[in-house]
Amino acid sequence: MNRQFDTDKYESGYIPQYIERVKTPRRILEVGVRHGGSLLLWCDLWPSVEKVIGIDINPPLEAMPSQIQVLQADQTDVAKLDDIASSTGPFDLIIDDASHLGEASWKTFRALWPHVVPGGIYVVEDWGTGYWSRWADGADYRDVPAPGHTAGMVGMIKRLVDEIGNGDVGRLDILRGLAFAHKRLPD
Repeated sequence: MNRQFDTDKYESGYIPQYIERVKTPRRILEVGVRHGGSLLLWCDLWPSVEKVIGIDINPPLEAMPSQIQVLQADQTDVAKLDDIASSTGPFDLIIDDASHLGEASWKTFRALWPHVVPGGIYVVEDWGTGYWSRWADGADYRDVPAPGHTAGMVGMIKRLVDEIGNGDVGRLDILRGLAFAHKRLPD
């Protein structure tokens, strides 16, 4: 990785976490791409990348290299997300860096998780907004009885924990601001 791209993943400290967990993805889908800098980053970070699909409510205007395709969709439009993923996937890596709103991100996960290959990874970025009272669905942390703090994205991450016991999430790495859901390999 020799170049700096227009993405907040540098200052957020996310890149080392990606490097540690994601090894040789060939197909990547990212929801919430703003100007597309992260799409360029993924191609630079992993030489194995063949195709990167970006989805944003407002696609970037800049031209992208041929291995990158940016499509317009709202992250809560589950039918459109499924259509896009069905025609361009499956994916080794899917990243949700869109609204950072709990219910919207849960809908995105439910629509796109089936398109993650076994052994692939689904990443939720910036889930800590659930602890921010200034965020649309966040709230300041308070020590409350079980199930505890469930505002916004924090509640969404706690739902991912349920997927370990009741779905095909094999492992969930929860870090400050990032959650990596690893899809279980077939038995």
